Amino acid sequence: MSPTAQKVLITNIGSPLGSALAQSLLAQNCQVYGVGSPLFENLLAQKNFTLIELDLNQPLPSYLPPFDLIFHFLSTDHSSLANLIEVAQSHQAKLILTSPLTEDISFFEKLLKDQQDQ
Repeated sequence: MSPTAQKVLITNIGSPLGSALAQSLLAQNCQVYGVGSPLFENLLAQKNFTLIELDLNQPLPSYLPPFDLIFHFLSTDHSSLANLIEVAQSHQAKLILTSPLTEDISFFEKLLKDQQDQ
């Protein structure tokens, strides 16, 4: 880990995976920003945790720092994905996507097409 804490954005912080990931990253002294309602209330008491309310379809507010990592836990609504890809590119951040196992293959085909179009 670099001398300065990594700044991490986690979408769907209310999922079991999102909350557990936040706890793990906080234990590594990362600065964690969560979108949604955290599953574990003890996250709110952590000094390096910030709960934010965002419309992920809109540009991120300028008061937020540039993120080093973005974890996006996909749901059935994929409309925010293009915006988060743009944010990751502009911040030179790594974007990690997770998707439900029930996701239709057409979603992944769309991801590939969008990447090829850029």
